[in-house]
Amino acid sequence: MIFDILPLPDLASFSKTRLQNQLGITDYVANRRNNLFKKYIADIPIFIQLLEFTGSVVSGSTALNLFMPKSQEFATHDIDLYATEKYEHVVVEYLKREEGYTVAHKISSNRGYDSSAIAKIYKLENGEKHMDIIITHWTCAIAPILQFHSTVVMNYITANSIVSMYSGWTCQRKGFIHPRLYMEGKTNPRTVDALMKYTGRSFKLYAEPL
Repeated sequence: MIFDILPLPDLASFSKTRLQNQLGITDYVANRRNNLFKKYIADIPIFIQLLEFTGSVVSGSTALNLFMPKSQEFATHDIDLYATEKYEHVVVEYLKREEGYTVAHKISSNRGYDSSAIAKIYKLENGEKHMDIIITHWTCAIAPILQFHSTVVMNYITANSIVSMYSGWTCQRKGFIHPRLYMEGKTNPRTVDALMKYTGRSFKLYAEPL
């Protein structure tokens, strides 16, 4: 299918050509999202409602996969969910009660991470399924995403939309490293590993503006 070789911005442009294309692409993107989610989530419609009610978002490799062409998808080993402290209990308890996850580990600070907006992180497991719940003390769940190591992963999925903050660069497999990493001495081994992961996925990362 031709849709499988097009990134999300090209699909969005194509959807504007006629109503039938718009409907077809809307269904195609929703099906792709659901296929990415179902590796980690059993009841996807209720999970979408949870995102909407709590203002939580999915980011990381799952969001990047949905933005890039299906033909270029890479394997994921977990799913990253971002939520605010206001809805921390709602999100965690839902995933434990309804999706069968257990809390394997809880990190109560942002130690080892490159974001001051992270209050804590829950590491959840359900057999072979793994999920990270990143909790921010800010009032908006996307706050930590704005402090990510590079523009490559500044993408997220809401209940009703898909957002890429640097869509042009991402489509070209290019990324800009966040200046605070080297200007404020925020680089750590975890950040270096993340940058290496994306260069290994053929992304070119730059420390200076393109």
